[in-house]
Amino acid sequence: MQYGELSFVYDALMYDMPYEKWAEFIFNNLGDANVIAELGCGTGNITEIISKKYDVTALDISEDMLEIARQKLLKSGISTRLIQGDMCNFSLHKEVDGIVCACDGINYLTTPAKVKQAFLNVYKNVKTGGRFIFDISSKNKLSSMNNQLYSEDCDDATYIWRNKIVNDLLEMEITFFVPKDDETYLRFDEHHIQRMHTVDEISKWLNESGFKIISITDDYTNNSVKEDTQRITFCAEKVER
Repeated sequence: MQYGELSFVYDALMYDMPYEKWAEFIFNNLGDANVIAELGCGTGNITEIISKKYDVTALDISEDMLEIARQKLLKSGISTRLIQGDMCNFSLHKEVDGIVCACDGINYLTTPAKVKQAFLNVYKNVKTGGRFIFDISSKNKLSSMNNQLYSEDCDDATYIWRNKIVNDLLEMEITFFVPKDDETYLRFDEHHIQRMHTVDEISKWLNESGFKIISITDDYTNNSVKEDTQRITFCAEKVER
């Protein structure tokens, strides 16, 4: 299962993610967009920031993650539409000015067919000239995790994380121990799979789906992608076919 019980400790484990930096890149590259959609919004960390500037519809496949996002946005007094759905087959009420997908959501599309379907759906739901901004964890980053064992003991959770690569897929088995009020622990297990997409593959699928690539950069900066780049950011624009 992916992002079930994990949703309740997700923010505590992702405390060091540079959400503000990612949002600033989005602001600088969406032009004069007003109405946008966010795919794979998770617990709403990016959603909360970009909703201060845009009219946002945010989508995620996990209802548990969306519930955390709802609580977070409600506390901040932000009115944002949250939708449970799959980025491979979503359909918005009307075309939007731009679409974003942060924090390696595209890596969770584990076949070329799924990626192309998602790109076609983005094309269908964004206006001509609208931007599509997303990132992937690089093949270099994911391949370096093969046969690695990670663990961390935090106040909110302790986890043991095992990884292995099968073909182009990184399979992650994560066991969590979360403290309860009665000084016992709740154990749960999550199985995650990400595909190691290449820049050439993503570029090809974007072009085939009707997008013109504006930039491919290193981790939400204007810097070129290097051999050791961990996160690759794509900015593409819908053109008429």
